[in-house]
Amino acid sequence: MPPFLQQNQDVTGSIKQYLCEHLHELSVELLCEYIHETVLPKMIRESTGAVPTDEVYVNNVKVLLGKYGLKTIRVSTVCRWMKCLGFKYAVRKKGYYVYGHEKPGTIKYRKHFVS
Repeated sequence: MPPFLQQNQDVTGSIKQYLCEHLHELSVELLCEYIHETVLPKMIRESTGAVPTDEVYVNNVKVLLGKYGLKTIRVSTVCRWMKCLGFKYAVRKKGYYVYGHEKPGTIKYRKHFVS
């Protein structure tokens, strides 16, 4: 687990919750936007009291990220974080396949249906 997520369990929890709530539209870009527009401003506000409109905000973000060995949080970083949190990319499928055509219940139903 990356230090940023490991040392901020509340942030990790909120990111997981956000990801689960937005599964139907989930993308790396969506999470990156959430981190930059919600997570970082909240962390800066709690630690320094600065808001994104303040002049010192950008410097505060750099200092905060520097504590975790980061310069910026880019899409590639967010992609790695999502993998660490258990999310993976897969092609979305509309259905599923169950290999069960030889199950006893299926055979019984098939014989009943055919008769």
